[in-house]
Amino acid sequence: MTAADSMTQEETTLRITRDFKASPEKVFDAWINPEMLVQWWGPEGMTTPECEMDVRTGGKWKTTMTSSKEGGAYTVSGIYKVLDRPNRLCFTWGWINDGVRGCQCWMYFPHLCCLKITHFRSFDF
Repeated sequence: MTAADSMTQEETTLRITRDFKASPEKVFDAWINPEMLVQWWGPEGMTTPECEMDVRTGGKWKTTMTSSKEGGAYTVSGIYKVLDRPNRLCFTWGWINDGVRGCQCWMYFPHLCCLKITHFRSFDF
């Protein structure tokens, strides 16, 4: 058992709220349109040359980010659980590189220009 195994869901949950000068539809689309997603996906110094999306409930997605400094490739993938444009988006998330799966991302667009993300560890997928 690792330390992470004994942590509560609250201890392994990341909550982020961001305001955007864009409509909920536009922000939602930035998460499900591959041409838009590759423009912003990943941290500074990374590019996303590979992006596959089967945008439907039960559909799979996968992106590969590469580091301009190190040249390493980092692949993450998941399955769409909820697509309710422009209100809610939920998908599973797991790094392929280390073989560890077990996160879900819930995105809510409660009002114009606001995005609420809840990223938590889950093994229910």
